[in-house]
Formats: sequence, structure tokens, C-alpha cells
Amino acid sequence: MFAVGEVVVYPGHGVCKIEKIVERIISGANKRFFLLRALGAEMCILIPEDKIENAGLRHVVDVQTAERILAILKEPDVDKVENNHNKQSWNRRFREYMERIKTGNTVQIAQVLRTLSSVGLTKCLSFGEKRILNTSKALLAQEIAVAKRCSTDRALNEIEAALNGNQSL
Repeated sequence: MFAVGEVVVYPGHGVCKIEKIVERIISGANKRFFLLRALGAEMCILIPEDKIENAGLRHVVDVQTAERILAILKEPDVDKVENNHNKQSWNRRFREYMERIKTGNTVQIAQVLRTLSSVGLTKCLSFGEKRILNTSKALLAQEIAVAKRCSTDRALNEIEAALNGNQSL
């Protein structure tokens, strides 16, 4: 399972460190919680031990998966073509992108980032789409940095390079 001191990923919030396990009395029953501290943010999260699986908490991806994420960002954006980005209303796209990010699945997050980056080349993104683009980029950069044991800035540079490699399409 998970241990104190371990670095994990909490969907939608990114890379966190398990600081400690705390006990609280809730409705007369003693419950155990994992106390997570989000890396790069002044935020702590309490997750009930019995809800860890439902919360989507998972281990950080390995180096090979981090490289696969970067490869996905270089691929042509099939989503943009298949979904005809312009045919959906902005709020439907926003909800769809947020649902994909909240899964915590790095492939899904990379696909959202790739799509928004590609769309941003041909039209102006809405405020919400820009926010999702930045969120997905930050979440991926954090996880790639931990997986590859490098700085977040270096991971961001690798992400930008991968996205720039697909802009010629």
C-alpha cells in the first residue's frame, strides 16, 4: 500500500508526500487518515485510510512512462480532428477536459494538454481552457520531474520541447 514519507500522486492535486498518519474521532469512531502535503504548494490534504482507493491515490509513474508521456505530446492530435473542437460548446469541452484531468491518468492528462496546445495554435483559447492547459502542464511537469529525478523547470522544458515538436503539423 502506501507508507509515511512516500511520494504519491493525488488526482487533480498532483504530486504529494505522505507526511504522517493521523487519528481522529469522527462520530464516536476512531478513524485513521493519511496527511498529504502537496509538493510546490502550501496545501495539506487528509484522506481517510479506508477511502484511499476511491480517492485515486497512486504511485508516481516510472521513467519509461514519463518518456511515453513526452512521446504522446509529440504525436499528432487525433482528438482535435475526431472531436471537431469547434463543434462542441466551450463549457462541454471544459467539463470533458476537467473529468479527464481528475482521473489522474497521465495519458489522459497528456492528451488534454496536447489537444489544447494544438488548438491554441489556430485560435485563441478561452480563459478556462488556458487554465486547464496550465494545470495539465503543471501536473505532468511535477510527476515527470519526480519520475526522472530532475527539476520541475527541466521537466517543463522537456514538455515544451515535445509540444513544439508537434507544432509543425
